[in-house]
Amino acid sequence: MEEPGPGATRRAVETLLGAPFEEGNAVQVLHDGDAVFGALLGEVRAAARSVDLLWFVWEPGPVTDEVVGALADAGRRGVRVRVLLDSFGALPVERSRVRALRSAGCTVAFYKPLLTRRLTTINRRLHRRVLVCDEQVGLTGGTGIAQGWTGHAQDPDHYRDTAVVVRGPAVTGLRTAFAQAWQQTPYPLVTPADLFPPVRRPGDTAAAVLRASSQAGWNEAALAVRALLLVARHRVRVTSPYVRLAGRLHRLLAETVARGVQVQVLVTGDHSDRPVIQWQSEPHLGRLLDAGVEVWTYRPTMMHGKVVTVDGRLAMVGTTNLDQRSMTLNEQVGLVVDDARVTGELDDRFDADLDRSDRLDPGEWRGRARWRRLRATLADRAGTPFRGAGGEGLTRPGSARAARRAAEAARPDR
Repeated sequence: MEEPGPGATRRAVETLLGAPFEEGNAVQVLHDGDAVFGALLGEVRAAARSVDLLWFVWEPGPVTDEVVGALADAGRRGVRVRVLLDSFGALPVERSRVRALRSAGCTVAFYKPLLTRRLTTINRRLHRRVLVCDEQVGLTGGTGIAQGWTGHAQDPDHYRDTAVVVRGPAVTGLRTAFAQAWQQTPYPLVTPADLFPPVRRPGDTAAAVLRASSQAGWNEAALAVRALLLVARHRVRVTSPYVRLAGRLHRLLAETVARGVQVQVLVTGDHSDRPVIQWQSEPHLGRLLDAGVEVWTYRPTMMHGKVVTVDGRLAMVGTTNLDQRSMTLNEQVGLVVDDARVTGELDDRFDADLDRSDRLDPGEWRGRARWRRLRATLADRAGTPFRGAGGEGLTRPGSARAARRAAEAARPDR
């Protein structure tokens, strides 16, 4: 494939995502809970007019009490505070904490209730994590508001994760990610706290915001992953807790390797908060290994980061796993940047993570115990209906031969 001309890589991603990169953002990468919660709590405590929090995982614990306390304090000092939690991700929430927030003047709502007559919505979850304060600063990433995400990945009880704080034009996209969900509630979408101030450009990072919806067929998260794989020329690095992909994505990864791109995938190792999902990943890891993808497993603790970097220049950080469910059923959000500095920092941390990881050997993986292979196969098949299988493709190519002829005709050297 020919090398693209100047700017063509960014234009390709912009076209496929339908979201142009905007210059002038200041992006700070946050690694692990101490940094993430320090930033989140700091921004809430500094907010003067508005706090909008949209979150998937919310569980009882000291750090959750600290977040509740900061939000309640903001509400009592007259800041408009809106909290929207996914009904499944926040299922363990303590009602006393919800009452404390409401008593302080905060508005709290739950997205897509589990007790509903709309049965088709129960499996389509709001997987986003977004904080926006005073319409000027935003935060997103994979972190859950729960005790497991505190610390600095120092032991199995403290997870490894990545988030970003952004100031500049991209904050508008994060506000939209919140507004898309908040408009489903009965509460006002716009209040006097919304001033829609002029866009500031405090940095030099070009960024776009991905807002994947829950829908039949592939969503924008799938487009983003596919776009990044398609534009890669030298190296792709993916961090994801686990891998569960439809055949089409497996083929695209294999094609990416076949054209000479190094593809590295880092997943969680022995420490997982969802062992059954980890079992479901095993057949998919085998397919990646067979395609020539480097697969690494993180030793110290649960690896929960959701990061993709391409050629040391492009990166995506947010809530999208390398997972079929992320690309069809769940609503996602992510920051996509075109910046060598930000991507370089993410790559440096990837290198540090590899130093604490084990690379899977294809031969040893194929020779793992029969009971383990059987367990993985059964878990994968049992989980298929719950991750959107069968709904990711709404068209048919006619035949495999016709699809191959179309791919051959599309080759750029013809």
